[in-house]
Amino acid sequence: MKYAIISDLHSNIEALEAVKISIAKERVDAVVCLGDIVGYGANPSECVSMLKSMEPEVVLLGNHDDATVGRTDINYFNINARRAIIWTGGHIGDEEVKYLEGLPLVGRIDGAVLVHSSLVDPSGWDYVLTARAASRCFDFMEESICFIGHSHSPVVFGRESYTVPDGEHVMVLEDGKHIVNVGSVGQPRDGDPRSRYLIYDSTGRTVSYRFVEYDVETAREKIIQAGLPHALGDRLLFGH
Repeated sequence: MKYAIISDLHSNIEALEAVKISIAKERVDAVVCLGDIVGYGANPSECVSMLKSMEPEVVLLGNHDDATVGRTDINYFNINARRAIIWTGGHIGDEEVKYLEGLPLVGRIDGAVLVHSSLVDPSGWDYVLTARAASRCFDFMEESICFIGHSHSPVVFGRESYTVPDGEHVMVLEDGKHIVNVGSVGQPRDGDPRSRYLIYDSTGRTVSYRFVEYDVETAREKIIQAGLPHALGDRLLFGH
């Protein structure tokens, strides 16, 4: 099976539309989303609608999704994220709220487990940024591969080492356990403003990142025009 795995769309419809077009060229068997459909950006309802039009096999709950529907305490977030969550809650309809409320924390596809943040405590929204955090997560894995999002930064952790992808080449996941952060569609944070998503081939145990150009300026301008913090738009220009 060939999967397109996306995460952290963050209400960025320009980015999601570009990624949707890119995925259509990949001839994948299924699409998977690891959460944070909303938050930060200016088009939350549109992103929910477009994601649903992609008919994903699995969609998970992210921390911004959960906070938008009033379950995760917004004091968990920094001031700009809190302002965006409050704004988002006033700009989505009942149908979108119901959709977000129904999303699970953990999912599974062929040979892999899926979670937005960490398997250690999926609703605690911890980050897997270090080898130590990855080691704790490995202990909770029954499958040999875990796909995550949340930090917006692509990385592949193995038991003994980790790799930061620097291109679209195919990476073979050798025997043993691996934790793979797929990066962010709507708000990259690794110094490159292009959208990220990942192709996973379960037959060959391979992953390959995709880097997608999109209309960053329009996404930024919409954030500013919506009255959201300018910093949320400005950071899109630099991917941080």
